Amino acid sequence: MGRALIVSAGASSNEYISARLAELGYTRPTIIPSGAEARRRMMESDFELIVVNAPLPDEFGHELCSSAVRKNRRRRGAAGQGSSRRAAADPHE
Repeated sequence: MGRALIVSAGASSNEYISARLAELGYTRPTIIPSGAEARRRMMESDFELIVVNAPLPDEFGHELCSSAVRKNRRRRGAAGQGSSRRAAADPHE
């Protein structure tokens, strides 16, 4: 199973989301409390699943989601996979 990222500032929310992801096989998700830190982590690593519990302390969260979709599309394009399957809706495209 791939890696999961939870972007959320709420401790109780993090516990709940982690438990639900564990049921799906994501046993050790990375938990980040802010959009800025999540962007840094997304530059360093690839994640199969990203959950954003918005709003975040430093942004609303929709910008972070759009950034994640764009990063995924660039990565897929660089790998030559060219799949037509969309990861998520991106209102900026």
